[in-house]
Amino acid sequence: MASTSSANDPLPAPVFTSVTVPAMCEVRLDVPFGHVVTLKCTSGLAEIHGAELADRVSYDLPPGARVSVFTYAGCTLDIASPRALPRASGVTVSAELDATAAAVAKWTVPPPVPQSQTVAVANLHVALERVREARGIGPRVMVVGAADAGKSATAKTLANYAVKVGRAPLFVDVNPEFPSVSIPGTLAVHPLAAPMDIGLGHSSASAATVASAVGAVPLLFWYGSESLVDRQEGQPAKLGERADVYRAACRAVAGAVEEKCAADAASRAGGVIVDTPGDLPAGEVEFLVKLFKIDIVVHLTPTAPASPLTLPSSSAQLLAIPPVPGASPKDRAYRTRLRLQVIREYFYGPHPASPRHALTPHNIQVPLSILRVARVAGDGLGTTAVTEGSNVVHSVLALSAVPDAATPAVPVDAREVTGMHVLGFVYVSEFHAARGKLDLLVPLPGRLPRKTLVAGTVKWMELS
Repeated sequence: MASTSSANDPLPAPVFTSVTVPAMCEVRLDVPFGHVVTLKCTSGLAEIHGAELADRVSYDLPPGARVSVFTYAGCTLDIASPRALPRASGVTVSAELDATAAAVAKWTVPPPVPQSQTVAVANLHVALERVREARGIGPRVMVVGAADAGKSATAKTLANYAVKVGRAPLFVDVNPEFPSVSIPGTLAVHPLAAPMDIGLGHSSASAATVASAVGAVPLLFWYGSESLVDRQEGQPAKLGERADVYRAACRAVAGAVEEKCAADAASRAGGVIVDTPGDLPAGEVEFLVKLFKIDIVVHLTPTAPASPLTLPSSSAQLLAIPPVPGASPKDRAYRTRLRLQVIREYFYGPHPASPRHALTPHNIQVPLSILRVARVAGDGLGTTAVTEGSNVVHSVLALSAVPDAATPAVPVDAREVTGMHVLGFVYVSEFHAARGKLDLLVPLPGRLPRKTLVAGTVKWMELS
């Protein structure tokens, strides 16, 4: 299930500290960037986001991870101090190295703390399972709430509990700011055949997991930006300038959900669990409720069991539960570094200590003249062709699944690319103007299967 330490581990051997965790308690771990923290459960039962830890198996938590290890009946955990990854896999900017060194220097194994929110999620799972048994069709659930309330953790826990009892729910990720399935800027439909596992990295379905044949392959859609909700202090939250692109991508995701449920009895019986962006305005919540035919909206709010959210035009049931206690606010620096880490994982795998590190990233040169590279306008109604390769250097581009045009001169249709899934992503490291060629980093060797690339605002810099 997880990324585990091995005899060929390039890192120093882990030095474990044993922690006894009482029943109904959790241990909250923050992993410094550029490091991994290894843990194993040596007695009792423990879980992360509802995914049970195997007995005496070491799990390598990836750089930047913030996770809680929970136990219902008590357990013993062995937790190692952070181990530094080789420089090529970590942070190399001096200021960030200093910040990481300071975090590692004061890092200690935290004491267990009581936690009751997981019980509320477990009770909700039991209620959802009763609905599945009674109707034969799984409920459609959407988790909403403020930023850093623990929406993704709650959605993953519900999904993993469903998998644990033999269901195959669809995990729908419409949070392009901090997606759980792929890189920033994406939306996804992920059929779950196995638990979502933090040991495989921050993304539940990175190129590494696909290459390792772990679970089902998700269907990814490209919104193309790490920013969605405009949050101004003292002002109501609203969607930003790419709102139309987001809604168009959501419609494509919803269409894929309907097709999957119509064609697959297991997905239909398992139901749908939707993870959403933080601080989503009520109007946009209602839009998604109608679009995905949601039965139950789970609102993470400190006012639970009451909810300040109102959905006047929706018949969906509204349930309020407390936010996840261990979900700490993410400052701007952390958010930036986490996004860079997730993109790196896509191309290189979780980290060198992982036996799941099966990727062989390649640099390839492709003439710009044989590609169709376009940007979708903020209003989602048109595209702008990218004819100058220097304009996309250090950008992450989505490889659209739209069929190749007869000639690269054929314009890219905005509705076609926003409504079509993507096959993967490439990183543009350099443009050779004299030869008209792009240097592209790809996670696996081989030719590009399509020639339509969609640019957004997602940037990345590979540091050596």
